Amino acid sequence: MDDWIDEKESFELLRRLFPNGAGGEDVMRALCPGGWCNSPLRLAIHPTPEQRWEEHCRIHENLNRLPWRKGPPEPPPDRETFFRELENSPTRMPEPDEVELAHLVGLCLWDILSDNHDLVFPDGRIRHMGSFRMVGGILYDFIDGRKPESTEEPDPLDVSNWDFSSWDMGYMDYYMGTIWVSGRTDLAPVYRLIFERLKILGLRWRYSFPRIGMVHFNKPESDTTNGAGYDPSEAFAREQEKEKEQAEVRRLQDELDEAYRESLEEAISRPPPSTVSAYRDVFSQWPLGWPPWRV
Repeated sequence: MDDWIDEKESFELLRRLFPNGAGGEDVMRALCPGGWCNSPLRLAIHPTPEQRWEEHCRIHENLNRLPWRKGPPEPPPDRETFFRELENSPTRMPEPDEVELAHLVGLCLWDILSDNHDLVFPDGRIRHMGSFRMVGGILYDFIDGRKPESTEEPDPLDVSNWDFSSWDMGYMDYYMGTIWVSGRTDLAPVYRLIFERLKILGLRWRYSFPRIGMVHFNKPESDTTNGAGYDPSEAFAREQEKEKEQAEVRRLQDELDEAYRESLEEAISRPPPSTVSAYRDVFSQWPLGWPPWRV
């Protein structure tokens, strides 16, 4: 698509934003002057047991509120059982500081470079990196340093010979960004760092308010209207079933549209998202697309 930034250009942009890598010494000094172990940002990767309990309850409540959910709500989780299972679960071994920091920066990059948001280039062009999955794959390859097949050890930031033809499931490491960790600690410093570096490159940002839509794939039908096997009763039944499915899709879409309008109303009385506030801190103005109720 014309407004997409292709993969190689995306890698070049990331390389210019983070020439020493997303967890490089310059990033560590800027975000964690007292070291990663002493930084509140570390909670994003290593939450406290109480934070994990709060997240568990929040996910449970959100699942019960899904517009397409049927039946009575699920009973609330049991706190004692949760902590007992948590205590008996395997302990995750920490990775090197720069690896964990780079991963967190990658999650925050997804929040800015994906999630339906766009970049505004110095010449006025408005472009984006592509689908949620594509951006997750690009971040995975850049941050985790997938290298081209070679007998020599290449520079992990040199993308000239990288193969962009396929990704493994590593894109899931960054898919949906900070959706699972944003409540654990204040991520504004990471967002501000990203926006500061985008500003240096002459890039601005266009915000998109989150919205869920329906994607419905019609089943292929064989044309038997003139064939010997045509059965008017079966054709009528298929048409009735098709109309029923379409009515259900319309109902679900109406519910999603109503949920969008309600969330937009709620956003009026809430503080701006952390990404939006960080942008204003750096650029001294709101991004394009904010506030969404005036767009």
